[in-house]
Amino acid sequence: MEVLLSIVLPVYNVAKYLDDCMKTIIGKNEDLVEILLIDDGSTDESGKIADLYASCNKNVKTYHKKNGGLSDARNYGLQRAKGKYVFFLDSDDFVKDEMIDILVEVLSMKDLEILLWDADIYDQYGNRMKADSSYYHHIGVKERTLCTGQKVIESQLACRNDYVTTVWLGLYNREFLINNNFWFEKGLLHEDEMWTQKVLIEAKEVMYINSGLYCYRMRENSIMRQMDKDYTRNIAALIYIHSSLLSYYDWKCIDENFKKKLKGNTVKRYLHMIGKYQVYRYRDLSKRINRRQLLFNATGKKDKIRALLLMTNMQVYCIAMRCLKTH
Repeated sequence: MEVLLSIVLPVYNVAKYLDDCMKTIIGKNEDLVEILLIDDGSTDESGKIADLYASCNKNVKTYHKKNGGLSDARNYGLQRAKGKYVFFLDSDDFVKDEMIDILVEVLSMKDLEILLWDADIYDQYGNRMKADSSYYHHIGVKERTLCTGQKVIESQLACRNDYVTTVWLGLYNREFLINNNFWFEKGLLHEDEMWTQKVLIEAKEVMYINSGLYCYRMRENSIMRQMDKDYTRNIAALIYIHSSLLSYYDWKCIDENFKKKLKGNTVKRYLHMIGKYQVYRYRDLSKRINRRQLLFNATGKKDKIRALLLMTNMQVYCIAMRCLKTH
């Protein structure tokens, strides 16, 4: 029987969480679903755990490779996947027990390029958090209605002036990704923010399931939660991503109104990043920020004011943003 869905799990030092993740996807529609465990040079017991699952389950395969980072591991899995669709699952997260059955049911009836869903937030022990998880919900998108990826973005912008750009909130037609050269950029932090937008902008057949099927585990030592004060790599990556997206919109978006909204949202994210990481402290990186471009593309009144303040004095802007956040 042909594989319908390939689940790609990059695995790197997640021995503490891998069992929790695997228990939610193992033994579900084994004839239609394959699970690819990509051990990205783990130094803990993760590789051995992955091998054990592969030895006991016919639809599980483990690959061991030299550490290349999350993007490289995802690409490695995509190259070896056989399914019509690919789902990139983070191995320290997990999914609802019914998720795989729901996905197989939908995909067996519809030909899609992307299928989307929502996520709820859990702590590192697997307990549902009371924190607002609406950021990981596609608010404004009509459920189970075929539309374009651009419509998915527009619907969210209309409802809350923002949209989600997280790769594990959807699955993707494998041929659609490969034919459009949608590979993850190796070594790039925050890669979802660029990759997901490009994929959505290109997609013509997208459907959304209004359900928190994915369980995002908020780990204390994750990339986004670590307390390390040196954010050089984060800032460099986001400067590259935001600048690249502004050019990408010019290339790919014909609708000027839609393009303006995309640029305005990217400017908002850019301004947030500059304040969050106090970029003025990183002199070489701060010189790479095109402040005139941000002011020109800002759309909302608040963002225009922020961009103008940034244009005047980056240090004052960063300190002001930090003070606003703490009050």
